Amino acid sequence: MNIRKTLISIFQSLQEICKKLNRSQKFYFFSIFVLCIAVIARFLPFQDLKEGSVQIFFFFFACAIASDILIAYKKTWESLLGKAALLLLYAAATNIAYASATQIVNQIVKFSTLPLTYTINFVTILSIPFFIFIFSYLIFFVGMFLFQIYMFVILNVDQLKNDMCFKGLIPDKIENYAGMTFVVRLIGILVGVGLFLGFGRNAMPSYEAFVEDTTKSFIYHFDAQKYTRCKTNEGEKVITVN
Repeated sequence: MNIRKTLISIFQSLQEICKKLNRSQKFYFFSIFVLCIAVIARFLPFQDLKEGSVQIFFFFFACAIASDILIAYKKTWESLLGKAALLLLYAAATNIAYASATQIVNQIVKFSTLPLTYTINFVTILSIPFFIFIFSYLIFFVGMFLFQIYMFVILNVDQLKNDMCFKGLIPDKIENYAGMTFVVRLIGILVGVGLFLGFGRNAMPSYEAFVEDTTKSFIYHFDAQKYTRCKTNEGEKVITVN
């Protein structure tokens, strides 16, 4: 009976904590809760429970990080300066992606890429994972710097609100359990950087080979022409350079 009352009391306490959390914090909370289950399952003869808990943990943790990024994106987009910065970033990323795709195609065909517009567009799309990897790493890197400022703010929020210089710059409402959430987010950034670096070292070389092989196939099947003024053998196609 005492165990039942204890469990009910713990459950009610967790419910009260959840009421005070925002969306991202709830995802962090769920991930930590599942991680605790995985740690307990390690000492029990339930291998499937441990493996399933670890997968669920990573799912919730990824959702928490994605939620933080979406919240930051929304707040940035709501300001005029933020919109200008994002649009400038999009334009720069698009230009860099197109230029990089042109260089990749040029390395494959060994001549001018002007007649291979469709192939360049196709390689630009294939390059999206590269840019996701690079921008994600930059987000984590910038996040390390911004979290230092965030930690300073939440530790000194009461003084900053009343300071003549910072008055009006500090939001009236700071999320609950801000200090603990900061620590969890910081750990998430470190884990995220480690995972991305490990993933990049292992997967990117294979993906580069995939992009090269797929580009060659695309050139042959879509950009090259079967019927031209040139005499070709069976199975051969031609790319018009001039």
